[in-house]
Amino acid sequence: MNAPVKAIDQRWIEQAEAARDLKAQLNGLEADESSEIQFTEWSPGRTYVTIWSTTDGEEVNLPRYQARAAMNTQKAGGGWAWTTNKELAPERKVNNVKCFLHPAAPERTILNEMGIVQTCVAAHLANNGSKRTHAEHRHGSLWAQYREELADREKVIAKKEDRERTDAILKLAGRAGKE
Repeated sequence: MNAPVKAIDQRWIEQAEAARDLKAQLNGLEADESSEIQFTEWSPGRTYVTIWSTTDGEEVNLPRYQARAAMNTQKAGGGWAWTTNKELAPERKVNNVKCFLHPAAPERTILNEMGIVQTCVAAHLANNGSKRTHAEHRHGSLWAQYREELADREKVIAKKEDRERTDAILKLAGRAGKE
């Protein structure tokens, strides 16, 4: 997905950002802008530029025509959603929750015991809720098998605990009767 970014294309998107900011400062341009002719780049070779999210610091390489549209996106609370200046974007926090099928996931030992060898490379999910949603949507049948295996294991543990509890009660009851 990350295509090489050329310096000339990066300067182009920086100029597009500067133009966007200048237009926002000049209030009277809206009426004149409606008659403006715009040319869209449709040439066969796409050139890529890098922009950063002002919300979460995500770095994205996009074709120039998509980057221009993204640069004009505003956040709900005000301000621009994207910038060409990495310093204006917040520090990127990379999530570290892994898919249950990831080779380094804690669930891997149970999956291996079950004979499930499929893997998933998703290693940067936001939280366990995202992990569950990812699993349900991307790996529905394997997720159902895994959940069923967990439920079966919990039943075995619960029966064992019940048996131990019953044996302990009977042992105490037997001693109480002898005394």
